Amino acid sequence: MTTVEIIQIPNDDDWLKIRNDFLASKRKHSDVTPSSQLRLKYLFSEHSPLYGIMYAWEFHDLPYWISNQIVRSHEGFYPVVSSQRNDIQYEYDRRKAPQDALVNLRVTANPVAIMATSRKRLCLTASAETREIWGLFVQELNKYDPLLASLCVKPCVYKNTFCNEVFSDCKYYKTKKLQEELESYKNVISSLKG
Repeated sequence: MTTVEIIQIPNDDDWLKIRNDFLASKRKHSDVTPSSQLRLKYLFSEHSPLYGIMYAWEFHDLPYWISNQIVRSHEGFYPVVSSQRNDIQYEYDRRKAPQDALVNLRVTANPVAIMATSRKRLCLTASAETREIWGLFVQELNKYDPLLASLCVKPCVYKNTFCNEVFSDCKYYKTKKLQEELESYKNVISSLKG
């Protein structure tokens, strides 16, 4: 069974650095750590200063083929997959390893990459297994950073019911479940105005 371990999240010093990165273009500086409200605004903006903070986590006992789907999210993502080399592990012959052979996947990523990957890996056109694993990550992330987790949504939620998977016949955008997710996301967005 795959598990997720959060290894690193930004601390107050990291967020103060990000605040000053945002203020630098205005030739301003602050010594005040940004509030949760301001952090949410920064995350929602997806602007480049966010590339300066990193989250890290590890998937334990992840099927190899799912790790391949996750590592394809490469912009802002730094994946390290445990080796299947025969001189490093002795559980199976790498040359004959099935696609569901278990590996560990450690990822370091900025929040923009995490949100973008969520829009790919939570989409109903992704495999059900990959959606489940990425959903497990978002659930674990929510324990440590509910602000970022609240912005990790399906693309049709992000795009207000528009489906960008034009080669798919997914009808999720017509469901009540999507409307519920969209309402929750809109509540997060409306809190930005406060």
